[in-house]
Amino acid sequence: MKTQSGFTLLELLVSMTLLGLLFVLLFGGLRFGMRAWERGTTTTDAVDSVRVAQDLLRREIERACPRRGAANPQDTPRVEFTGAASQLRFLAPAPGAAGGQRCMPMTLAAQPDGKLQRLTLALGVNREGADLLHGAQSVELSYLAAGGVWQSGWRGQADLPALVRLRVTFAKGDARQWPELFIAPRISAEADCTYDPATKSCRGG
Repeated sequence: MKTQSGFTLLELLVSMTLLGLLFVLLFGGLRFGMRAWERGTTTTDAVDSVRVAQDLLRREIERACPRRGAANPQDTPRVEFTGAASQLRFLAPAPGAAGGQRCMPMTLAAQPDGKLQRLTLALGVNREGADLLHGAQSVELSYLAAGGVWQSGWRGQADLPALVRLRVTFAKGDARQWPELFIAPRISAEADCTYDPATKSCRGG
C-alpha cells in the first residue's frame, strides 16, 4: 500500500503562523520606511522654505536703491530707507512683471501668526505682503552703521547701512534652522535716477 505524502495539520498551522509573522515584519518595516520618508520630506521642505526666503531677501535688499531726498532744498538729503527691529521699508528695482528697473517701495515686516510670527514682503504702498515664512518664534532686524555699531533702527540717515542683519528663531521641536543672515546693500546709484550735482546725490526720475 502506497503512503500519500503531504502536510500534516500541525505543519500547516506552523507554516501559516510563520507566514503571518513575516507579513507583520514586512508591514512594520514598510510603515517605518514611510514615516522616515515623510519626516525626511518635511525636513527638506522646511530647509527649502528657509533657503528660498533668504535668497529672495538677499537679492532684494542687495539691490536697495539709494535714492535721497529732502523736504527743503537747504536740508541734507536723506536716503529713503527706514528700518526698525520688526520692519524695513526701502526702494528696490521692481520684478520684470511689475515694471522692471524702476525702483518701487518694498516693505519687509514681521506680522502676528497666532502666538508666533510670520515674515512678509510687500511690493508697493499699502499692499498686503506675501508670506515668506510662517511660525517663527522671533524676528529681529538690525543695521550696521559706518562706525561698526549695530543699531535696532535706521531712520533719517544720509546713506544706506553697511549691513542689514536678520535673525529668526523657531520654537523648540521645529526642524527649521535660520542661519543668521547678513546683507550688504550694493547699489551706489539708482538705475532710474538722475544725478544731481547740487546735492551730489541720486534723485529718482
